[in-house]
Parts: sequence; structure tokens; C-alpha cells
Amino acid sequence: MALPFSSEAVDELDWEVTHLEIERPGWGSKLFDEVHERARLAEEHPELGQAVPGHDPRLDVRRFVIPKFGISVVVAVVEGEREVIAIAPGREKPDYWKNRLTKERAK
Repeated sequence: MALPFSSEAVDELDWEVTHLEIERPGWGSKLFDEVHERARLAEEHPELGQAVPGHDPRLDVRRFVIPKFGISVVVAVVEGEREVIAIAPGREKPDYWKNRLTKERAK
């Protein structure tokens, strides 16, 4: 079983997979599988992710990098539950997803 994904992370994954599939047929599904494998790893061994500094330690914000795709799976404890909060391309500005660390975030 893998961690739940926030709605924003689902949208980001869909976007990345769709665009990669257009650019390189067959690679979108590979990215999808890699992301879900990192989510499974994050659930089983959260300590293996790279800690993201500058956040409340209770949130345990971690980044699971997928170098082949230049993507990170960002995981955090939001209101007591660990979840995937972002599928962050390396080209995005750091911490664009930080407002997702609370459930009161905009939907």
C-alpha cells in the first residue's frame, strides 16, 4: 500500500505523465510507476527521503528524488497523517508547495 496523494499532487502527476508521454511515448507510464514506487518507499521507510529544511520538524517534510525524470515526490505529515503533497519538477521554484502543509489550503 502506498501513501495517499493530495489532490494537487494527483493533478501534478497527471500533467507530468501526459506531457512526458507526448514527448517520449512509453515514458509517461514509467514515470507513473516510479512515482508510486517512491510513495510506497516513503510509507515503509520515510527516513530514506531527503529531509527538507526550513519546515516544522513535526511535519517531517521529505523529498524522494527520481533523478531519471528530474522529479521529486514530496511527502509530509499533514494533520497527523503522512501523504504525498507534491510531484515537484526540478525546474519549479523551491517550496512552491509549502501552503499544502495544512488541510486549510485552497482547493
